[in-house]
Amino acid sequence: MRHLTILFLMVSGIATAQNTPTDSTTTEPQRLLIVPFEDKLFFTDVMQELAEGSGLSPEEVVNTLRNILQLSVRQVLQDSIEVGSFLSADSLPPDGLTRIFGGLGYDYIALYGEKKDVKQRSGVERGQVRATRDTTTRYMAASLKDAAVLRDFRASHGFTRFLFLTQLEVRMDLTDPEQAMMRGLRTVAVHYTLTDADGTTLRGGIVRHDLEDGAEINRIRNEAFPVIANQLFGVVFPKKK
Repeated sequence: MRHLTILFLMVSGIATAQNTPTDSTTTEPQRLLIVPFEDKLFFTDVMQELAEGSGLSPEEVVNTLRNILQLSVRQVLQDSIEVGSFLSADSLPPDGLTRIFGGLGYDYIALYGEKKDVKQRSGVERGQVRATRDTTTRYMAASLKDAAVLRDFRASHGFTRFLFLTQLEVRMDLTDPEQAMMRGLRTVAVHYTLTDADGTTLRGGIVRHDLEDGAEINRIRNEAFPVIANQLFGVVFPKKK
């Protein structure tokens, strides 16, 4: 991708949480495949900060963060489960990720247990239009149009669980805009969906870590991603969390 469109996240109030619509498993998974986010699902409002601090182009920033995130999650999980990823060290079919992306859809879903925070009523009141403002926190959920590609990975490589890291955000924490500018407050957040090989969603949500004094790539690598990876361990193994 030659030109990266810098997007601003439109969802307010990211929170670390899990959505658990279904989990019928009674045993721990045997093999897990990490599926990274697509280029279009990297969101940032500090791209210049990330690029200048690392000497990388915007495209290289995205690829670097995607690889570091996969590696961080793999390092945390690999002592407890066999983990596959689309890093160069793995011998997965070269078109495998393309096939998964080709059958993948996305939906913003409200976090489990989240209640709507409605600030205004809809309609006309005293001659003024009143619009409802919904501040429910939502995460980007992966949705397979056809789970045959996952079943193929189960048959050929034994993967029984698939951890989709659907979206990565590195952005200013604008909870207090003045403090965000003065202290360089940044939020690093990962949206995820855990499924079985039939495409059934087991868990989904957002994990995050906040930084102060900016978000250089090395700080994301050494401070944010290890924390996020440990949170994702609790997603894959909730009983061990």
